[in-house]
Amino acid sequence: MPDESADARTRKVLLVEDKRGMRSMLTTALREEGFEVSTASTGNAALKLLGSAERFDLILTDVCLPGADGMEVLAASRKSNPWAPVILMTAYGSIELAVDAMKQGARDFITKPFDLEELIGLVVRYAGSDAGSHSGHLEMIGSSPEFLEALERARKGAATELNLLIMGESGTGKELLARF
Repeated sequence: MPDESADARTRKVLLVEDKRGMRSMLTTALREEGFEVSTASTGNAALKLLGSAERFDLILTDVCLPGADGMEVLAASRKSNPWAPVILMTAYGSIELAVDAMKQGARDFITKPFDLEELIGLVVRYAGSDAGSHSGHLEMIGSSPEFLEALERARKGAATELNLLIMGESGTGKELLARF
């Protein structure tokens, strides 16, 4: 029996949504796409899950939540799951909120009501699926200040529409950084 590769494993999504019907509908849709879904109905419950040893491939959170809000969930996820993309959802979206969310590390921002297929498409794109996609999961290892600075610059650059030039010697991980 062949070994399961990291790309073939089931991707884990943390869904944070206080409305039971919306949470149930999104959970069902994500599971149908092959994702393992953990849910939280409050921001505080999400913070607890993010503080545990469990790791997520993507965090999908509402902005307006009881307890901690979605921006606090975003901040906590950047610390506990720094590689995991975060998608924020809100019925009360504004350009200022979207810009602030992107500056703080959100991968995307979607307003309610949204097209379910569009949202699932974003999740699949950012987190991959158990069918072999690996767009949201990278194997980069490093802890030097220069490496961490390069990651931070790449994260900020990815939140813009700018073209970026990545330079470096052969074998230094330029392509992986570009995918990140």
